[in-house]
Amino acid sequence: MGSGYYASGTSAEVRALPNEGWSFLHWTENGNVLSTQPGYSFVVDRNRTMIARFVKVHQIQAVIYPADAGMVTGEGQYSDGTPVELLAIPALEYEFLAWTEDVDTLTHQPLFVFMASGDRNLTACFQRIISIPGDLPVEELSIYPNPCRDQLFIAIRGSMQSERFSFSLTNSSGILIINQSLSSGITEQVMDLGSIPNGFYLARLQDQNGTMHCYKLSIVK
Repeated sequence: MGSGYYASGTSAEVRALPNEGWSFLHWTENGNVLSTQPGYSFVVDRNRTMIARFVKVHQIQAVIYPADAGMVTGEGQYSDGTPVELLAIPALEYEFLAWTEDVDTLTHQPLFVFMASGDRNLTACFQRIISIPGDLPVEELSIYPNPCRDQLFIAIRGSMQSERFSFSLTNSSGILIINQSLSSGITEQVMDLGSIPNGFYLARLQDQNGTMHCYKLSIVK
């Protein structure tokens, strides 16, 4: 706004108003940058043709899974082609697993750097650090192989055989894929994963007292 006819020696002001999803970059004339402010004032002394240049703005969002497992820095709006740095910081008793988008695992590093080229909604995945009491051998409760292909074996041995467990599997977006009660008193149980695609998943075994044992599981066909 502000273009038109002005008498010589009078003041004029042009103002750039970006549409939604865009950000003002600068005013130029004959390839030279005049101002980086949306409003530009000057004294009229000749005919002038100025160009308001805009740049596309992208919204970068991050979801934390599980919700109370940590925090993320770096979310917000970024101009097209500018670098984005997302940093995942685990809460106490959690550790970072991976950055994911839809069903794809992007990186297992907490710092994820990329160039803004479109709106993105990413997930920072964490898992609780499980402390196993000293009188409970690790081998009493395990899942294998990992990575797995079509079948996942769940081993429940020793004193834990008499307990009741449920098994759940969620994908990297936090969508529940499997939620199943396991038979008690059976040393080894088999889960059929043949129809589940490649990717990173969170497998959880929960006992009758609510204690959760979490495992990072990779499925590779």
